[in-house]
Amino acid sequence: MTFNEKKSVTLLTEAVKKQQRVLFVGSHPLLIQQRQQELLQVTGGYIGIQWLTLHQLVERLMQQNGQGYVRIDQPLREDLIETVMLQLEGEGKLPLLSGSLRHAGMTKSVALWIEDLEKRSQEDWLPAFQKRTEPVLQELGLVYGGYDELIHNRDIPYKESEQLMYLAIEYLKELPNAIDMSADLVVVEGEFPAFPGVVRLMEAIARLPAQVVFISASSSALLPVSRGKAKCLIGMSSNDEIDQVGEAIIQQLEEGVSTNEIAIVTPNVAYLQKVHRELRKRGVRIRGQRSLSLLNLSLAKRLLAMLQLQKYNWQRKHLLTCTSLYATMMGMSDTEIAWGRAVIKESGVPAEFGRWLSLFKGRETRSRLRTMHLLENGEFHIAPPFEAYAQKWIRFLFWLRRRLQSVFLEETWETHLNGLLEMVDADETLARKHRGHSQQCTEYEAVRNALRTRREIALIYKDPKKGRLIKLDRFVKWFRERMTFLQLSMPLETKYDGLHVLLADQIYGAEFAYVYIVGLAEGIWPRSSSPHWIWQCLEQNGFLNGVKAPSVDELVEEDDRLFGWAVMSAQREAILSMPLRAERGRPAVPSSYIKEWSEESEFGQGTTRKSERDLPTGCKKISSKTKAVATPSFFDPAIPISVTGMNEYAKCPFSYFSYRVLAVREEVERQEKLLPTDIGSILHHVLRMLSGEKLKTVDELVHQAVIFLDEELHRYERTYGFRGSKWEGQRNSLRKKLQLFLRTENEQLVDKDGVVQMAEWGFGRVHAEKMDVCSCEEPLLFKQDQRELRLSGIIDRVDLSDKGFTIVDYKLSQSPTNREIEGGLDLQMALYLIAFESMGGVESSPLEGRFAVLKDPGKGGRITFSAKSEFEAYKARVTQHLFQLVDAMASGDVLPLPRHVAACKHCSLQAVCRRDEYAKREE
Repeated sequence: MTFNEKKSVTLLTEAVKKQQRVLFVGSHPLLIQQRQQELLQVTGGYIGIQWLTLHQLVERLMQQNGQGYVRIDQPLREDLIETVMLQLEGEGKLPLLSGSLRHAGMTKSVALWIEDLEKRSQEDWLPAFQKRTEPVLQELGLVYGGYDELIHNRDIPYKESEQLMYLAIEYLKELPNAIDMSADLVVVEGEFPAFPGVVRLMEAIARLPAQVVFISASSSALLPVSRGKAKCLIGMSSNDEIDQVGEAIIQQLEEGVSTNEIAIVTPNVAYLQKVHRELRKRGVRIRGQRSLSLLNLSLAKRLLAMLQLQKYNWQRKHLLTCTSLYATMMGMSDTEIAWGRAVIKESGVPAEFGRWLSLFKGRETRSRLRTMHLLENGEFHIAPPFEAYAQKWIRFLFWLRRRLQSVFLEETWETHLNGLLEMVDADETLARKHRGHSQQCTEYEAVRNALRTRREIALIYKDPKKGRLIKLDRFVKWFRERMTFLQLSMPLETKYDGLHVLLADQIYGAEFAYVYIVGLAEGIWPRSSSPHWIWQCLEQNGFLNGVKAPSVDELVEEDDRLFGWAVMSAQREAILSMPLRAERGRPAVPSSYIKEWSEESEFGQGTTRKSERDLPTGCKKISSKTKAVATPSFFDPAIPISVTGMNEYAKCPFSYFSYRVLAVREEVERQEKLLPTDIGSILHHVLRMLSGEKLKTVDELVHQAVIFLDEELHRYERTYGFRGSKWEGQRNSLRKKLQLFLRTENEQLVDKDGVVQMAEWGFGRVHAEKMDVCSCEEPLLFKQDQRELRLSGIIDRVDLSDKGFTIVDYKLSQSPTNREIEGGLDLQMALYLIAFESMGGVESSPLEGRFAVLKDPGKGGRITFSAKSEFEAYKARVTQHLFQLVDAMASGDVLPLPRHVAACKHCSLQAVCRRDEYAKREE
């Protein structure tokens, strides 16, 4: 019997007519909601029906029997595992696992494994671990034993969902409880996970003294519906895919389709959030939002802002965030807030409480003096109230500091959590006082419960002397993750229209006219699966004797079932969508589900985009003749690439793709000194200014350079508010390094007869405002076999004479070697030489190309040419290598396979590129 045949509605209708007591147990809230609506349409009203999910049924039994417990979710399990492992490490019992505890994913990895163990709770794992002699298995057994002891030996124990189901089974066996929970009719509808606890609970329900009916989809019902009812949407990325879906939905709404007739099925939470964001932006109402992440609560945002303010030592942007969230609660008017924010933004103060305090005290003093002057001259009517504004802001800064001081006295879990709980209480009092109404108690209590639970875990193994120390970064990360995971139930209006946005496991049994199924690419849906290292370790050591470990087949079967549910829910049309680019820009492979549909219907006929010209270069329209999706391309031969970018791609494609295409940037904190990028910019600016001075002696050169350097440093000082001994030390150090470099390079920099110096000669118009007037507006063009490559760049210095020209490029700390330049391992100098030789506007041969290292004067790689023919041969080799790279870029190659592993040592992306995985695949 399939759910499309409405057997459950028929049974419920008959029960209502007979005035029977009914217990309806559904697998998902959406299924229950639709059955309620359908029954209401048939009967016009009903009473005596209890609507419960399986978890709600278990909760009802626990409450009925006075069972107190804390349900374990994944973040709480990770907190418990972390506590146990750190305690065992402190006792010296984890010599092998202790080093890996520094890795962010170790605690989560062990927590996922223990979750699998608890789902197989009928196995007696602890005695089996105690008998093992392998060191790793012994340590894992200790962790599991500590976790097991931790969750059971408590006044209010922690309970896994599987353990709660076994308790519920015992309660159902008792006759009084069975009578209390019984009804004349029990209807159980849905697909439930085949965990042992769930299976046994179903068996216990079947034994209730009532008529019990189980309804689920038959195997035939899981087959896809008519493929003629489907069409496909394609986006270049997941964001573009969601944008296409949003446009299609807006078009349907304009044609008169109701939002209640549309559902979007997403493969994971990330897709779910993207869909919510896109639809909200378009003004589309979303239904079914029964819960709200705690991180979206104003209270959690305020607490996180305070933590960030402390973590980054009162940095400007975090102070502005706290201002937006707290200033109104402190009774400040919009005008006062706007004035203070403008003062903060316009100041050169980078961070630190004392500096902000001095800033507003200075504003207060100046405003008071100006007001007195105006009063003396009889112009009191134009005296601005800025003095009062500054006084309020000074009080506000002190108030923020007092709140923070109560949290960060010691770096322990206990003190952090106690302080944060105090902040929650103070926030609630302040909100009630200044807003004229009380906040919902549930919001504050939900945040309190999360903090109290973590504090209880922290106190389990409390050190009586000082407690375990924890860095603020770790605490802030925990708070953000915990608030993101926890959901606050939100009441729904009875009359509420909107479309449904669902995870794949939430749509069973529901029906909609149109169902959008997004994310249909291999690795997204169906999901990618890699074996868990602990299960592999257990299997290799013969531990899994007769025990079935989690397998890829189970995951595939689950994905197939979810896709079947989604397709079955579409009554008129199922719309499939996929991105052409997956994670980190890699080409996406169409999902096996799409391939199955394309076997009988031409995949692509239903594909919709605004127009064919929207497809980027290198991406063909999908048709029945093109079963495989064309590789997405981030390379357009019509758009110039910078020389440094091309050189970066030659060394590591993934690095180029991350920085130049995805615009990934490392967050850098500025602390009382210049950054390396600042130093490079300053020294390049000074050297560029020197080229136009025509200085004849070294002393003149050094003197003028110091003047230019001081001017530039003074500009940075005003911008960022640098001061103090550290800043003076850096100024003096930079001045000495520049003088040493100039005296070493004096022969190259002083003005000489017959030599023309050009600073910042460029091609392709990169930074026209600072380029030499002789620069070329056109990019450097390479052609070969109908393939093209355009490059742009700026050369630091060109020395031109009757004999030829020399290219000089400044490097801050290190440069390529002679061997790397000559062998084509570094392309920057080669491309600069080719560019000026081809586009410099003069008939001149290249003499030399060299790098001048600012921090190591006299050092740097170089290449020289004794004849024009020698340069032409070098140019041919470089050109051939360039078009090998062009072919790789056109094919979408962005794999993290650097030419030399040494390039990874100083790369900020090495934590995310997973180069080792690709290296193993290549092997």
